[in-house]
Amino acid sequence: MNTQMTRSGAVALGAGLLLPFLWGAFGPVQPADRLGTGTVQGSVSFQTLPSDEFFEISDVVVYLSGEGLTAETPPVVRTEEQLLLNQEDYTFVPRVLPVLAGDEVTFHNSDDELHNIHTYAKGRRRNRNFNRGQRPGSTFTGVFARPDSVLVLCDIHSQMIAHILVLENGFFTRVSDDGMFSIGDVPPGEYELTAWSEWSGEVKITIEVGDGATVSADVSFPDA
Repeated sequence: MNTQMTRSGAVALGAGLLLPFLWGAFGPVQPADRLGTGTVQGSVSFQTLPSDEFFEISDVVVYLSGEGLTAETPPVVRTEEQLLLNQEDYTFVPRVLPVLAGDEVTFHNSDDELHNIHTYAKGRRRNRNFNRGQRPGSTFTGVFARPDSVLVLCDIHSQMIAHILVLENGFFTRVSDDGMFSIGDVPPGEYELTAWSEWSGEVKITIEVGDGATVSADVSFPDA
């Protein structure tokens, strides 16, 4: 049995042993090494519940902001219902509507009486306000191009109030009836989490999302 090895054979063997190390160091990243998205979940509470009869904790909106979070990461797909501000039984439904900047919002009058849509933008680079009547059964659409906080009133019926919260990325959610929330597909990084309430303003906290981690973030609105 010949135990000698030619020089070319040794070179080939050496290259064969070396290639996996080189491929791991300089080739495509293996799935185990990829950064995984995380989840931010938690609860919202009030030290003192607002006394307004229209208060619902589900009208609180929680959203993230920070470097790397854009409208395209991840792309957000919303249903027509999630972009609808209805007028029903002399009430705007929902009272708080979070949307992404550039979304087309639908306004519909489900009542048998004339209403009107009068917007009051509050943002620094606010969207253009409008004031238009809306006949029973009619529908129209509007686009809010820039992040903003838009108050919506009906000048005919003073009890009708709504808010359109226009956000810069898709990492937002309304709080559930039990005060819980969850935002998924969040890239690793440090972000500012904001809880927004019509009655109590904003509470901001800093969070850090690790590789594939679930981060707990509980927010409490202080007394007014």
